[in-house]
Amino acid sequence: MIGARAYTLVKALPLYAQLMIADPRLKGVRVVGTHGETAATDGKVIRLPQSFLVPKSNMDEAEESAWRDYAYGVMALTTHEVGHVIHTDFPTFQKAASDGPDSRRKHVLNLLEDPRIDALMVREQPGVAPMYDALGQRLVREGKEQSVTAEDAPGDA
Repeated sequence: MIGARAYTLVKALPLYAQLMIADPRLKGVRVVGTHGETAATDGKVIRLPQSFLVPKSNMDEAEESAWRDYAYGVMALTTHEVGHVIHTDFPTFQKAASDGPDSRRKHVLNLLEDPRIDALMVREQPGVAPMYDALGQRLVREGKEQSVTAEDAPGDA
């Protein structure tokens, strides 16, 4: 069972996303859960993985630190995708990545675009930095990402 706290947070994500989007030309972006493993957006719909939105246990009974970890992670993922809605030039990105939807070029472009988006969002909304930190820790803890060390080759990082 998801619990009332987590349910309310997930239901509020579309409003949270809209409040972050100041440009009236971008209003109307939808937030939906998806069965995939990655978050994505096309600038009009933000897709968040259901597996990430549904907590491992009932958040109504969780300690405050566990609740904060869950909530910050969910909000950071939403914030990141909102950053793409605001700052990514989708037609240019799609044209540059045009050798197929699963192309290496698209993957490399996304590897460059994601940190750019995160840096812009932290600069514009400094309060998201702790949420991004919690998201990174969660992704490492759940085995979805690895920590980067000084010994890692740039290609591995």
